[in-house]
Amino acid sequence: MKKLLVHILILGLSIHPILAATGQIIEGTIIDRDTQQPLPGANVILDGTSLGAATDMDGHYYIHNVPAGSYSLRVHMIGYKVQARANIHALLNRATVVNIALEPTILSGSDVVGLQQAILSVSKTLLPAFAA
Repeated sequence: MKKLLVHILILGLSIHPILAATGQIIEGTIIDRDTQQPLPGANVILDGTSLGAATDMDGHYYIHNVPAGSYSLRVHMIGYKVQARANIHALLNRATVVNIALEPTILSGSDVVGLQQAILSVSKTLLPAFAA
């Protein structure tokens, strides 16, 4: 019985690092290129996955449980040009840090109308009773 418990303990300890290594972290800070101020609420997406995060009040983001591999990262925020980075590597047992400075842009009238239409479309989908 004692031998069985020792084997179970050894097996449990050998599996733990394998389980811990399945989810890596990609993190960083998103700032305004001109003012160097953090940008809260920017959307950070790993292309081709359902993984992403929004920046906090200090412009920091954390994407957890990223399988080890190479990714393209894209950052979106209203009033800024979309910024993309390729060849972001999620490494085993190491956090990958990707800091990005977004370039401000001026929204044109068509951008505002397009944004308004997108918001209305989402509203109608999520709140059909209020869309009428």
